[in-house]
Amino acid sequence: MLAWLRGEGLDPYAIRPKMGGLATLRSYKAMEQTHAALESQAWRVPDEHRQFFEELALVGDLHVEGAAYWLVHAGLPAHVPFAGVAYDQVVPWLARHHAKELLWGTHEPEAIPPVDRPVIMGHLVRDEPLDTGDVLAIDTGAGTVVNGRLTAVLLPERAFVTVGID
Repeated sequence: MLAWLRGEGLDPYAIRPKMGGLATLRSYKAMEQTHAALESQAWRVPDEHRQFFEELALVGDLHVEGAAYWLVHAGLPAHVPFAGVAYDQVVPWLARHHAKELLWGTHEPEAIPPVDRPVIMGHLVRDEPLDTGDVLAIDTGAGTVVNGRLTAVLLPERAFVTVGID
């Protein structure tokens, strides 16, 4: 969405029906169905909404009762070398240099390298939430797959709460 608002074009993946991008665009009355027609509709998004999108953090720095966590949509890439980066700076460094990987990558939780604190991620739908010790994967398909469920994690207990269709 940000690239579109900046005039850099629509991400074809983001406007696939299951991603919700078209529904978001329609909420701004951008109703055209062709990619080219949608490209010209960015003016429909109010300035205050643009500012909100621009200010969204790529990475969350969460602290709960003395415990720290990283909130990263797609987790961390295992294939990106970060030798020489201070252990506690790996996630901020990745956010600066590999932002797309943190948003859209397909990083299996079990393959994510450990960093200075646990990473809480979504993006990859799993049948059950997972706690590897270094990663908490909580995407159980709410709104994206048939019979998907919504999962939250209670912190600092690291207890999962999952609700869905029974």
